[in-house]
Amino acid sequence: YAGAWVDHHRQEVHLFRDPVGKKPMLVWHQPDGEVLFGSSLTALQVLCREAPRWRLAALQEVLREGY
Repeated sequence: YAGAWVDHHRQEVHLFRDPVGKKPMLVWHQPDGEVLFGSSLTALQVLCREAPRWRLAALQEVLREGY
């Protein structure tokens, strides 16, 4: 499972997923400030207004930590 909890008072969004973490949590920040999230790149590509770019530091962390 995965989801988002929005705290309108604090203007915060908290993303969460199952502790086993079989599926990834991908996050994409649109240039206009909108934030999209999903468990597959295909799902994000449908909604993105431009092609997603990988953050090299994030990719290195995933490869180093294994998750």
